[in-house]
Amino acid sequence: MTSTNEKVASGLTGAPGQGSTTGSEEGRCGRRSGSGLAHGCGPRGYAGPWGPRRVPVNIEETGDAFIIVMFAAGLDKSAFHISVKDDVLSIRYQAAETGPSRRFTRREMPQDSFEREFALNGNVNAEAIEARYENGVLTLRLPKSPHAMQPARSVTVQ
Repeated sequence: MTSTNEKVASGLTGAPGQGSTTGSEEGRCGRRSGSGLAHGCGPRGYAGPWGPRRVPVNIEETGDAFIIVMFAAGLDKSAFHISVKDDVLSIRYQAAETGPSRRFTRREMPQDSFEREFALNGNVNAEAIEARYENGVLTLRLPKSPHAMQPARSVTVQ
């Protein structure tokens, strides 16, 4: 597997080297946005003839949680491995070993192994993460930690 840094958070418009990030600063896993999840330390995936597999995700921020939606059609839900270590969420898919290679005349739906990682930046209650795989879509609900939900406060300059 290969690794490339990337980042997505509320307000991010692209991965490092691809456009700009609103209010960004360099962080541990690539660019860092003002709030939200650091999308990155990944992707890691099967290094096929066209490079590593990048499984697309959307990340939505609600008042009390982050919702990660990953398009992963045709996969076996028991082969997903989701873990949190050192404030990094890891979503891995380990494809089953297959027999002799099948010969496709066209293949647009890969079912290879992959891994995506997201820096949580202390904004998520890791003990309460929920995951569901339904109709080819993996959805994770990451409840915000209490300090991430505190309203902004004004500071008077003296």
